[in-house]
Amino acid sequence: MSKRTDYWRDAIVSAMEECKATLTEAQIDCLAKGAEDAHDCYSEYFYSPTASEHIRNEAREKQRQHEVEIAAKDKEIEQQTKLNKELRMESWFAIERLRKEFEEERRRTQ
Repeated sequence: MSKRTDYWRDAIVSAMEECKATLTEAQIDCLAKGAEDAHDCYSEYFYSPTASEHIRNEAREKQRQHEVEIAAKDKEIEQQTKLNKELRMESWFAIERLRKEFEEERRRTQ
């Protein structure tokens, strides 16, 4: 028998002793093999992500959140840049208007 089968055989013998059951060696071997087979399929039936999968998923989520934050900051910078450009244009037009008014006033006073 393999070490794995021996492990399950020992577990079944221990359980038998606790509940004072009696089985033949063939029955114990059959139950041990069945427990081993069931254990092999356990992770497929009751899927539970491994620790490394949890870490990868957490890292992906943090990366996604970081990308969302970066996109929001980029949009904010873009809006601020557009606002600054508009303010510069308004200032330029205001300066030009004042310069023209000043020139007109100077011509009138000459």
